[in-house]
Amino acid sequence: MQKIHHKTLQYCLNILYSGTSRACALTNIMMSLANAGHQYKHPVELTLDPYCHYTYSNLSKVVKHFQYTEAILRQFFTAYADPPKRLISGKEYYAFGYDFTKVIKAYSHSLPNRGYLVAANPVAGKLGITAGYVLGALHYLCGEGGFAPMTSFMRIDTQQDKDNIALSQIRSFVADNKKQLEQSVIFLLAMDSAFGKAKILSPLHEHKQLVGLIRLRQGMKVWTVYKGEQKGQGTDRIYGDQYYLFSESKTKKTLRKGVEVTVVQQSIRDLTADEAQAQKRELQNGKSVIITLRRYNNLLIRTKQGNNMKDKPFDLVEVTLQDVDTGEAVFQKPLYIAVTGTLKAEVSTWEAYIEYLRRFDVEKVYRFSNNNLLMSAFQTCEATHLDNWLLITQMAYWLLFVARTDIDQVLCQTWQKYLQNNKAANDPENLANKKRRLTPAQVQKSIGTIFYTFDKSLFLPKVRKNGKGRTKGTILPKRPKQPIIKKNKKTPKQNPKQLNC
Repeated sequence: MQKIHHKTLQYCLNILYSGTSRACALTNIMMSLANAGHQYKHPVELTLDPYCHYTYSNLSKVVKHFQYTEAILRQFFTAYADPPKRLISGKEYYAFGYDFTKVIKAYSHSLPNRGYLVAANPVAGKLGITAGYVLGALHYLCGEGGFAPMTSFMRIDTQQDKDNIALSQIRSFVADNKKQLEQSVIFLLAMDSAFGKAKILSPLHEHKQLVGLIRLRQGMKVWTVYKGEQKGQGTDRIYGDQYYLFSESKTKKTLRKGVEVTVVQQSIRDLTADEAQAQKRELQNGKSVIITLRRYNNLLIRTKQGNNMKDKPFDLVEVTLQDVDTGEAVFQKPLYIAVTGTLKAEVSTWEAYIEYLRRFDVEKVYRFSNNNLLMSAFQTCEATHLDNWLLITQMAYWLLFVARTDIDQVLCQTWQKYLQNNKAANDPENLANKKRRLTPAQVQKSIGTIFYTFDKSLFLPKVRKNGKGRTKGTILPKRPKQPIIKKNKKTPKQNPKQLNC
């Protein structure tokens, strides 16, 4: 008797009976992406997959009529996300990550609102200038096998403010999943150094349960909270001593009233850490390192552009890695993580470091979506159709996420069965104890064994009459080429003294 894979089947049936236009064809394409997206170079080839029962002409029709809404991925989180995890301290939490990625469309000349992008270039020391879109995405960091499915994404136009888009996505997600998030004591949000500024840090304090783990850039200025005596008149002093996020103090020459003076940029290490710990760990490449963590509590940054930071102190975690054998630093510069929010004290120093490392699973999602789910391979002249296709690829990613618990055995080539991750995935003891952590690639190679157990008749095309189609002899007008939009240059601020001159 064949095993019924309830979670995977229920996911596919929910899409099939969702009432969406061309839902059956959509389900076929989604299943084909999840099964064999890594085997093809173009979405049209998905119609060759045994689990796609539609012709190539139906692919463009599905993408055209499928309506993108940001709420679809948020609904997937509500329905299929795991229960909140637990910290070492016993506090329940969810973990999320936010980042920007690029959708390169260098040769789609008819697509509107494309902007210039800097892409990776195989030539060392040279930047690759291309054209396309910036995508802002919020990810659910489950911590299993590198899975980090999107809960929200938005294509950002060239003239839109990326920071405002990111904040609106976070606010919408929290509002839509308020009941589910209330089950946890806190939920973490890991973000890259591009978000380490007052414009982002200040609004995040609106959510009492949110604890931000945000990387700060090298050389950034921070201040201690002033604890000395206050003057009798005027406002109270808030900012204390100034420090720089350097591993060592530096000197800098500058002009003050026409006189050259030497300024000392005091390193953060000159401040006594509130907590310090070191642990010996072994990296994935087998190298033994000593991880040193220093925590500085209640630091401040300056208020900018009306974003008040005077009453929003944060904790700073400095991370350094040292090679045990050589004694040299593994990385030239330390990693600085700001722990923000009213519940920042609930997150220990080691937990803040480990949870921030999970943010790098976000990068794996983009790479996997491009290489294995054809995210950037769809060619279209309509930006809305591109949004629809991006959503379909992430629906396929969620399908892989749901199916990871239904996989009985990871399929691999004979010479691949000796790899450590494949041996661990197929170990009967790990399967019985539910200790497996399958990667998206492992699930994609094996998900066909689940689709094989489905009732094929559910996903077959319905018999319909042929449509009228286009009138014979119709000639469609040629689409105009759209220019690549440059960002508006900011007008430099004029010095009032210079104006008087």
